[in-house]
Amino acid sequence: MPEYHVISADSHVLEPQDLWLTHMPSAFKSRAPRVEPGDDADYYIVEGLTPTSMMAMSNAGQSSKELRKSSRYDEVLRGGWDPEARLVDMRRDGVDAEVVYPSLGMRMQQLEDLPFLHACNEAYNDWAADFAGAKPDRIKAIGLIVADDIEWAVKETHRVADKGLAGIMTPATTLPGKEHYTRHHDPLWAAAEERGLPVSLHIIAGRRVEFQTDRYWASYATLPHIIAETITELIFSGVFERYPKLRVVSAEVDASWMANVMERLDHFYGRYRHSRNEHLAGDLMPSDVFKEHVYATFIRDRAVVKLLDLIGSDRVMWSSDYPHSDSTWPNSQAVLDNHFKDAPAAHRRKVTCENAAKLYGFV
Repeated sequence: MPEYHVISADSHVLEPQDLWLTHMPSAFKSRAPRVEPGDDADYYIVEGLTPTSMMAMSNAGQSSKELRKSSRYDEVLRGGWDPEARLVDMRRDGVDAEVVYPSLGMRMQQLEDLPFLHACNEAYNDWAADFAGAKPDRIKAIGLIVADDIEWAVKETHRVADKGLAGIMTPATTLPGKEHYTRHHDPLWAAAEERGLPVSLHIIAGRRVEFQTDRYWASYATLPHIIAETITELIFSGVFERYPKLRVVSAEVDASWMANVMERLDHFYGRYRHSRNEHLAGDLMPSDVFKEHVYATFIRDRAVVKLLDLIGSDRVMWSSDYPHSDSTWPNSQAVLDNHFKDAPAAHRRKVTCENAAKLYGFV
């Protein structure tokens, strides 16, 4: 059993060219997502989505001046889909273990054809189980669950748990009438709680478009509000009261924002709960529920290190985001040294290792 010092709680795979061609059922084989060469680059082709260059999802380690929008498949980091190459890149970065999410699979949650999306997610989950299963002490994979059809979502949650996946990701934005806080989602929360699977809300993985390219900078700067709204709704709709062992992970929108959101909620709730006749169970404050049920990952967020006493040092987890363009790879140790240079050693140990180890079962 390996000894863990640094665990990335949110890294990614880069789906191999033949993933869906190999794993999709025969009824969808002809429609399976695939990679095709273009004049300037190789592109992922998914029915219902605009073609996507994989370079945007696999250019970790490049300087801002080197970043390109397109590339050929044989130019990208092989560790995205090859477990052996992955371990080499992890060692180079000083990372002992990783929790991995999809790349193209996140965009695919916008697909409107639900049976097709189900088949795509099932195929990804099968491949991800094999990918993580090749290095079970080093890699834990997160399964894809879309909850529009709640019966499918529950069935697939149990199936991915049986296959050894360590958590599930459900879209961070939903279609009208099927919001996370409605009773529609209750069977999914129940299944996740029963199987001990953390539920991730990862940005840019919603049923609706979250990042507006025509408002590039403003959209990027304000992305945390999507997760903040959802978590607040979960708290005040009683989801965590009904499912007291449920754990939710805010993924890839940093974490320092939680301190401000919790303070605002506590003030507003303390001031207006009586006039609105709304009361949390057990006379808890919103921040109490937040700290009990919510985890958050960050890539670069120096502010969160200074706010750990307010947020809770056992609920924040660092991530490298390998192999994406925002990744700290291969310089993660220098980034962490900078972030934690004035912080207690116990805080660094929790955030960079212990919290993820406990949540995802690295033992």
